[in-house]
Amino acid sequence: MHYYQLVENERYQIYIMNKAEHSEKVVYYLRSNPSMISRELRRKHGLQEYWPRQAQRMSDMHKREGNSFFNS
Repeated sequence: MHYYQLVENERYQIYIMNKAEHSEKVVYYLRSNPSMISRELRRKHGLQEYWPRQAQRMSDMHKREGNSFFNS
C-alpha cells in the first residue's frame, strides 16, 4: 500500500472546496482517494469545522512524536 501524507497547501485546498460544498471536486483536484479526504476532514477538525492550519500543526506534532497512525 502506498502511503501519502497531505501537505499544508493541500489542506487549504480541501478547506476551500469543502466550504464551497464541492467535496467531489477535492478528490479529483488532489488526485487522491475519497476515503483519505473524508478521514482528513473527520480526524483533523476543530469544534465546528475543518481548519487547515490546525490540521497541519497536528500532523507536524504527530510526525515529531513518531506517531504516524494519526497522519493517515
